[in-house]
Amino acid sequence: MATTDLQKHKRKNEQALRAKGYMTIDEFIERITPAMREYMLSTWTTDENDVYHPEDLGSHALAFMEAIFIGLGTFGAGPTN
Repeated sequence: MATTDLQKHKRKNEQALRAKGYMTIDEFIERITPAMREYMLSTWTTDENDVYHPEDLGSHALAFMEAIFIGLGTFGAGPTN
């Protein structure tokens, strides 16, 4: 397969994957971080400057990620573009 054919194939494949909700690691982190922060602030503290033990923060973040994982399994991921 010539380089240009390979590039076309990759672009077409990426478009199909993005239509199914696939994304890069950076895109995932950019999307999940604000939502996780908002979740943790709204369900756990009234002062964003309070300090907590890392295990407590980690367990709360894990609960958020489990909810995201269940939601993705139930509803699927939407297109990213």
